[in-house]
Amino acid sequence: MHVVIIGGFLGSGKTTTMVNMSKYLAMKGYIVALILNEVGEADAGVCHLKGYSVCTKEITNGCICCTLNVSMKTALTGIRDTYNPDFVIVEPSGLAFPWMVRENLELMDLGDSMTIAPIVTLIDGVRFKDLMRGLRVYATRQIEDSEILAINKADVVDPVQLSLFKDSIGQLNPEATILTMSSGEKDEGFFELMDVLFPADLLEKTASSRVNGTAPSVRTSSTVISNSFGVSPEDQAY
Repeated sequence: MHVVIIGGFLGSGKTTTMVNMSKYLAMKGYIVALILNEVGEADAGVCHLKGYSVCTKEITNGCICCTLNVSMKTALTGIRDTYNPDFVIVEPSGLAFPWMVRENLELMDLGDSMTIAPIVTLIDGVRFKDLMRGLRVYATRQIEDSEILAINKADVVDPVQLSLFKDSIGQLNPEATILTMSSGEKDEGFFELMDVLFPADLLEKTASSRVNGTAPSVRTSSTVISNSFGVSPEDQAY
């Protein structure tokens, strides 16, 4: 399974992006799992996954990087053993450093069953200046440690301001790939992010490994959603 870490502060659009990302991959025939840490904005998005081969596991016992060695490993191994997904998309808490999440994932010793994608951090284009003023240390560290930086909500940001934000972010992390996007499923920036994260050769290799028997074929198109998301028991399996 290929693990994707989506960082960013609360309100940056992580959950919406994860849901759209899951739909993008599931519509191509891949099994996708979501591991959500911040459930506050998840209700509307995750429950829209009906009909897609996506399962979710909620992490509830605090900051993901603090409980990672226990709960995240349990979640990952449980999801792997039950669904054996092609892709797992992980949402750390807003104040978690994504590089710490990746470092702990690498220490879990899950062997060849897991690879980790470049770290993605979503930046709220509307609140970028406020974040840099109020949470500069955290915001700067997340930017510096990420490999892909996506300025979200770009459709509602003044183009001049957006250009200035890109320049500022580029100065903090000149090695990163910087994108502008909105969380809309048909947004060009969103598809650019998909192309960077899931290049054709990765998708082909993943599909080929399943066909050749190194990963099981899709056994179900069920979506399993935690009851804490407001889903009735009878609606938990679609």
